[in-house]
Amino acid sequence: VLISDFYSVYDSVACPQQKCLIHLMRDVNDDLFHNPFDEELKQLGQRLVAVLKPIIDTIDRYGLKQYHLHKHKADVNGCFRYLSGQTFGSELARKYQKRMLKYRDKLFDSTS
Repeated sequence: VLISDFYSVYDSVACPQQKCLIHLMRDVNDDLFHNPFDEELKQLGQRLVAVLKPIIDTIDRYGLKQYHLHKHKADVNGCFRYLSGQTFGSELARKYQKRMLKYRDKLFDSTS
């Protein structure tokens, strides 16, 4: 499995891929730091944290066992339903919405 950032050249590599959630979080945090009054970006970031924090807590407690990670699937799907249903006015929020929806299958393992 190739784990990469969101540089588009990696999309052409023919192998299983996972996009790095740390890079996604870093990018969102950087943009929030530079745009602290972008409420839509803040809301999107909060949704992302609401999904990732419990997953990280589960991994810290149980490791990467599918049995324990499977319980987060509904939250991940809910996050993507939220993203799919939003019409953001913020250019930055739209950018992350597009990125996350484009790489939906590469952000979270669909078996978890």
